[in-house]
Amino acid sequence: MASVQNEERNTLLSRANLAQMNPESFHTLSLCSPYRTECGYCHGDRLHVLTQKNPYPSLPGEPEVEILHIASPTSEKKEGTSTEDCDDRGTNEVMSEDMKGPEIITAKTTSDAYALHFKNISAQAYLKLIDRGWRRSGKLLYLPKNWNSCCAAIPIRLETPRFTISKSQKKILRRLKKILGIDHREETNNANDKFSSSICTRKVKRQKHQPNKRKDWAHGVESKAKCILDEDGILDRIRNQTINHITKQVPDLQMSNSSLAKLCAFKPSKFTKPRKESADIISIECTLLSRICPALHGQSKGKIDRILTGKCLSQTLENTKASLMSSNEKIQFQNVNFHEKSAQMIVQLKVILHENDVQAYQDDPMESSTGNASMSSNETKDIIKEFVKASLHLTPEEEKSLHPPYTLTVKSISADVSACMPQVHRLYCRYQKSIHGDEDPYSGARSSAALPSLDITKESKSNNTEDDESDNEDDNGNLITEENFAAYYPDYDEDQIKKIHKSYLSFCRFLCSSPIVQDESVPYNTCNGKAKVEGADSDFPISIAEEDVRIPCGSYHQHYLINEKYLIAVGVVDILPHCLSSVYSFYDPYLSNILNLGKLTALYEINWVKMALRYRPALKYYYLGFYIHSCQKMRYKAEYKPSELLCPCRGIWVGFEDAKVRIDARSPIRNVCNISATDNEFFAKAKISQEVNEPEFNKMNEEVVNKILFDIGAGRYLTMNMITEEAQEIVRPLLKELVEETGPEVALESIVKLCS
Repeated sequence: MASVQNEERNTLLSRANLAQMNPESFHTLSLCSPYRTECGYCHGDRLHVLTQKNPYPSLPGEPEVEILHIASPTSEKKEGTSTEDCDDRGTNEVMSEDMKGPEIITAKTTSDAYALHFKNISAQAYLKLIDRGWRRSGKLLYLPKNWNSCCAAIPIRLETPRFTISKSQKKILRRLKKILGIDHREETNNANDKFSSSICTRKVKRQKHQPNKRKDWAHGVESKAKCILDEDGILDRIRNQTINHITKQVPDLQMSNSSLAKLCAFKPSKFTKPRKESADIISIECTLLSRICPALHGQSKGKIDRILTGKCLSQTLENTKASLMSSNEKIQFQNVNFHEKSAQMIVQLKVILHENDVQAYQDDPMESSTGNASMSSNETKDIIKEFVKASLHLTPEEEKSLHPPYTLTVKSISADVSACMPQVHRLYCRYQKSIHGDEDPYSGARSSAALPSLDITKESKSNNTEDDESDNEDDNGNLITEENFAAYYPDYDEDQIKKIHKSYLSFCRFLCSSPIVQDESVPYNTCNGKAKVEGADSDFPISIAEEDVRIPCGSYHQHYLINEKYLIAVGVVDILPHCLSSVYSFYDPYLSNILNLGKLTALYEINWVKMALRYRPALKYYYLGFYIHSCQKMRYKAEYKPSELLCPCRGIWVGFEDAKVRIDARSPIRNVCNISATDNEFFAKAKISQEVNEPEFNKMNEEVVNKILFDIGAGRYLTMNMITEEAQEIVRPLLKELVEETGPEVALESIVKLCS
């Protein structure tokens, strides 16, 4: 017995020595402190669901949703919680003052996750983790704890050879071809084909049809009116007045400030036909709508009367009408109404414009991007040329050479190399401002020329400051410095350069830093790419080069370039042995109004996997991230069919249609349950046990815990039998949870840092 123990001890010691000499062969990770954060999907609006159970109990041995203690508005204010920033994504760590009692959940702490910070991890190991429900944000890997969170995040994937494109997705590709000038459907190779000839005739007739100038003029007036309303800030003043009224009338409202601000927003819903008051003066009436009253009625489960609330609010807005108006004579406050049947608040405004303002607005494509672009008018324009001219100052030669047909190519560039291209960060800032309302540190200025890309890396290494190193640890070796930005934008003052650099560092931590180590040992098909792939789209408008699908596993930025020069979109992806995992995408908001770049990047990534399958027989899946059943904005991921969801209980993939039916039936409120069990299996065993005990670690997992290498600052790596019993009582629970969440294989391949 002693000899066996000595042999095991020697084996562990030799393994620790091997890790000491070659730490790169192991994954290096740090444990993150447990914390709850504000949900990024509902922003605390679904706080009440944490007190609800599923209508049916789970199967024996499977987890059950937790019933949590939520704070009332009064206790949340009186008892207080200490909050401090946890990371750069804006999440907060909230801890109860009474550490002995149950944790009190507020609207700011409705989401829970288990997180690890990896310094490095292999592509194979990360693939194992995402098949267990993990995702990453930079170097932070996290596993949502759906059983005690408000919005269950369920991984979704698509087997690309089975992908069937929908009519709306085909329409996006046809529109792209038309904008690029490469749509040749009206040409026919068979002159005797009457059916083809009739189609071509109809196409020619459509092209001869002239656009409706009156409709385009009215659209320009409407878009300019929206711009005037935004610049004046009257929508914000009405919203703030509504928020003040609601908080006074309903002091016990359980809702976060951001959610209340969204509900109180008044949005333009209808414009009347423009009227000419005189030769140069145009007027147009705008109707603003808000559904704050029915929303409050539903949030409070009927406790707040929507009719009474609406009448009081309309009276308040009517009384404060004068204070809501600014000195801008272009806007006139008409009246405030409350529609009792729908419980909607209605505010009517009148906007006065000058004919020259409308003409100037229509001539600026970047200004008109705030409205929905009308394809009837935009199809007659060269959208690509207008976009490039508005983004950059072109020389006469460059402007002359810019004409259709255009080419749209995609280049996969390593994420750390893409981080050194200033135009990538600038595109990201434009996207964040338009889509998420973030502040744009560039303040809308145009660059005087195409920005440098790869030649700044060496300069960055020598110019990095100590402050940057403290912010980015070891990730900033190749990043752009403040000196670089000052050279690119000499017209900006020092404060704005610092603001740009701060935004840039946050961008790099979020989308450029990656722990996945590039792995070139990928098995390729001996057919050299000539194998037929079922479902491959040979008519896809974006060409895919052979070298692009044979890149090593790792993290990449896929740059979408017009004429291989002008950047319009970036897709952040992880290429793994069996799949392409989509991390994020950002694009130009003006072009996206016309080309729908968000869906276009997803369609390209699906086609990329299909083409890569010719060379990599195992790579056939496309991972879209999380499907959030309770969030309407995240349900679009199920449009790429036939997709699969990962069962939260058994960890196996289930067809989306079956999974959706089971979620609606078994967990209509919490949206987390066993989606892999059939109805006969689920309901036959549902009455066996009302309580589910946590699974105990078996002997194999205990052995895994004893073999895990960790670092406590002793100068060498240790295992469990190399520390005292008192230290084991502290370390063992941490490693047990690690094995339970990551699996034995990944845990054994890791070095866990338990010291700073």
